[in-house]
Amino acid sequence: MKRILIVAVGMLFLTGLNSCNKVKSTSKRLMKTGDWKVTELSVNGVNEEELPKWEIDDCDIYDESCFGEWKNDEGGHAEFIWQFREKGEVFELSYQAEEHDHEEEGEHDHDHAAEEAAEQAANFSGVYEVEKKEKKVMEFTSSSTVGYSGSRVKIKVEKI
Repeated sequence: MKRILIVAVGMLFLTGLNSCNKVKSTSKRLMKTGDWKVTELSVNGVNEEELPKWEIDDCDIYDESCFGEWKNDEGGHAEFIWQFREKGEVFELSYQAEEHDHEEEGEHDHDHAAEEAAEQAANFSGVYEVEKKEKKVMEFTSSSTVGYSGSRVKIKVEKI
């Protein structure tokens, strides 16, 4: 009986390690410093006219928040935090407003391209199901984003 208990505890421990490793290995795909091109950014099947690029910063998912930069073709950019959860089956993206975003009008010169990037990043912030997770292609879907709650949102990214 004691042997069965020891084996059972050991198996639970190994299962826990395996779960962490799945999340970490999935996160490592995006965690490598580099650029990802968004090839689809759609709401109810209608693709956005302007597709951004993501610049993913390298990070240790256990020690810090993972940051990325949402960039548009006009040079605008917005910072976001991302993470994988639930054994790599859930992806969360969260726009991070910069300090000057909250200043009163006129106190800071607003850059139109940066405002567009920030608005797009904010609207597409949310919790996504991971539909595809390959080395160079990832797809995420959600119906609970900040700007499009209740609509089917899809993001597809490819490593550049």
